[in-house]
Amino acid sequence: GGKLAMTWYPKSFTAIPMTDMNMRADSSRGYPGRTYRFYTGDVVYGFGYGLSYSKYSYSILSAPKKITVSCSSVLDTIRRKPAYIRRDGLDFVNTEDIASCEALIFSVRIAGAMDGSHAVLLFARSKSSVPGFPIKQLVGFERVHTTASSATNVELTVDPCKHMSAANPEGQRVLLLGAHVLTVGDEEFELLVEP
Repeated sequence: GGKLAMTWYPKSFTAIPMTDMNMRADSSRGYPGRTYRFYTGDVVYGFGYGLSYSKYSYSILSAPKKITVSCSSVLDTIRRKPAYIRRDGLDFVNTEDIASCEALIFSVRIAGAMDGSHAVLLFARSKSSVPGFPIKQLVGFERVHTTASSATNVELTVDPCKHMSAANPEGQRVLLLGAHVLTVGDEEFELLVEP
């Protein structure tokens, strides 16, 4: 089978003008977005299909249940999202205002029953569905080689400031507070990001 490090769009996607390179989906004009991070339409094959999770089983052995974001000035850096993102006041932190991004880095240990050479893909997403923010993001991967359905462990390092943040409509790199979900294959692990 093929291994895809890309999203394979359906034939209907050819109706989207090639010159429209907006990443984010826009339902008001029927635009589904681009790339696995923002595309909301149907796919023939999703990003990473055949690389790992279509044939292998995983479990997350260890990851933090929460991380605490320290800011250089809490009153200045924990802000309310403006109405064009969410109307219920979901909070975020500008990554440039985080006192130490290095202090937030954590490891995720993954166990899997695997056979052959393939890539383990770890994704993260915010549990809140925020318009304009990625549906999910690839936060770590590692190619592993096993034989005869061997069990193996993989450790991946996640830097929330780099891997779990996203640019808001104003172009600021922000980390959403609240519940996030780490996924590998069908396995999910909830992680709380709090001030």
